Amino acid sequence: MNETELKYLNKLKKYYQERLKYYQVIGKELSRFAWSENKKVELYVIKVSDDIKRDLDIIKSIHKIKFDYEAIQFLIDSYSNSLSPEDQRRFTVLRENL
Repeated sequence: MNETELKYLNKLKKYYQERLKYYQVIGKELSRFAWSENKKVELYVIKVSDDIKRDLDIIKSIHKIKFDYEAIQFLIDSYSNSLSPEDQRRFTVLRENL
């Protein structure tokens, strides 16, 4: 990563943190941003109980995962891989059409 890209990412991170404060996102809430097609940053917040957040933190620790959204993706992947072939097809169809 070159210096220009690093500066851009640092600005993006600062803007993201400001938006978290604006939306009053606190530590116990899961948050992430994602790139859309037009490169706008979108903020997603999922409110969860303290127990779920603690369990997610344990999963992150065990699997050396840094971000909450990566842990959620890990859980989704684990779930979808454990499905029967028929349910995997159904999951794929629903994911592609929702």
